[in-house]
Amino acid sequence: MQEIVDGISDLFSSGIVSFLKTMVMPHLKECSISEKNEIDYLFDTLANPFFNFKTEYQRFKFFEDNNLFFKPKTIVIGHTIEKKNISGIDRQIMVPVQGHLLSMKQNLRLLFEFPGVFEAAFKYTEASTNQNQILSSFLNGTTWKSIKHKFSNKIVFPIFLYYDDVEIGNPLGSHSGIHKMGCVYYTIPAFPPEYLSTLDNIFAAF
Repeated sequence: MQEIVDGISDLFSSGIVSFLKTMVMPHLKECSISEKNEIDYLFDTLANPFFNFKTEYQRFKFFEDNNLFFKPKTIVIGHTIEKKNISGIDRQIMVPVQGHLLSMKQNLRLLFEFPGVFEAAFKYTEASTNQNQILSSFLNGTTWKSIKHKFSNKIVFPIFLYYDDVEIGNPLGSHSGIHKMGCVYYTIPAFPPEYLSTLDNIFAAF
């Protein structure tokens, strides 16, 4: 992304836009002052198209300010012993084990704020819960119906929580297990089946 931003910025700042501006502006004699100012502003914007997005920090800040991205919270969940070479001597030291927590509450709020998402989940949940003849999903079963009965005056959706280990390095090599991570993720079975299988609807939690 940074290479694209730098490349396009270098292209537009090489004088092409300035040349076009000097060629076009003299031919706008019949335009009003406001129209000329608007065209002049367009040329200036084109000459510096990534003014507020030049760096990765600026891009992430824009996403955060517009509720399009939120940072995971890093927490220490324990300590482990690692062997490290310090000044030519092998030593065993305690190092922190970190976890990265992504707010389920914040993520779900942003998800259901997308147009049509809440309506689709609500209609499918209600239709499936009231289906008694065919057992096609968790929503048709007695477990979900008994849970939903306890919240009869509220709108509730089920959430499936999973845990899995992930080996980042070679799982068969001599260093297997060193780069292993545990991942907690979740899905929302309140969505129709055609949406459940997509990776967009599988969310990381921790």
